[in-house]
Amino acid sequence: MHLEMVLTQPAVLDYMYSVMGIFNIAFALAYLQNNSHVLHQFEVAQMSLMGLIQEKRSPNQDEGNSLRQFFNQADRYIGIQNRAALVRAIGLVNHVAGKDGGDSEGRQLKQQEITTLET
Repeated sequence: MHLEMVLTQPAVLDYMYSVMGIFNIAFALAYLQNNSHVLHQFEVAQMSLMGLIQEKRSPNQDEGNSLRQFFNQADRYIGIQNRAALVRAIGLVNHVAGKDGGDSEGRQLKQQEITTLET
């Protein structure tokens, strides 16, 4: 539902942050599973959405189509995971967000942040 709001409404950062959260969880899962191909796809998705968030604008049609495709991939990827993997990935995302100590909504989870936590 939030993706549809991002794609069809004027920019509302709360909806964009929600979609970024899905991309971050998918990214964390791919990292934990050492799946570099999928990791790269979700990194591209994060960067695309981060650009829109920074510019505080809605996507154009091409950007929207890409976001929809990325979101569908993330949804499928998250959907095939077991509970333990999901809990671990969500925990990583929350831990990194909590380290910000400030407004961490809508931020892009980065590989070096997870690597630091995992070592």
